[in-house]
Amino acid sequence: IAKVQALTERLAREAKGLTDEQREILQAVQKSNDELGQYILSILNFQRIESQEIKLNRKSHDINLLIEEVVQRLDALAQDKGVTLAMELEPMFPVEYDEQLIKQVLNNLIDNAIKYNKAGTKVCVRSHDRENFVEVTVEDDGVGIDPEQRARLFKKFSRSEKGTSERVKGTGLGLYLAKYFIELHGGEIEVDSEVGRGTLFRFQLPVS
Repeated sequence: IAKVQALTERLAREAKGLTDEQREILQAVQKSNDELGQYILSILNFQRIESQEIKLNRKSHDINLLIEEVVQRLDALAQDKGVTLAMELEPMFPVEYDEQLIKQVLNNLIDNAIKYNKAGTKVCVRSHDRENFVEVTVEDDGVGIDPEQRARLFKKFSRSEKGTSERVKGTGLGLYLAKYFIELHGGEIEVDSEVGRGTLFRFQLPVS
């Protein structure tokens, strides 16, 4: 997967005289390869959880920089879907957390908010500096999730249709892993949603 990614990135950067159709094919290869990488990562992490092999690699990081990195990576997906992707980040001190695990949490929440919504909607990622913890929210004004689906969102292999008839690919492990990773840090994750009004995911990481 890494080799395919490197080669397609090189092609995109160096290839001259490609037609519009050829560029679209190249972008499709990059997108499919990236999705495959995320699926495999989810399955490997699930296997690590089941065998109790996950250990936190806590280091001091600025979570705003991590949010900006993930948003920048997913901005092209949002544009393709016609979804506006925005950030409202409060200045804050670095917090100790496992960067790779929290990056997966952010990627999953923002990716879902984009993929499960329709053109013309907005996704906003916010960070807040609370007294004893930092809080990150991912909010959209899309189709929302009904109460029955919300009750099983964080269960393994659960999939949300989120009020849309469009089939969204995935393993059904993303939110299960997100909950596990946040709780492993001593934090909490929750969801508020109203059908037809939108959805808000919120997670908190303790400062100490």
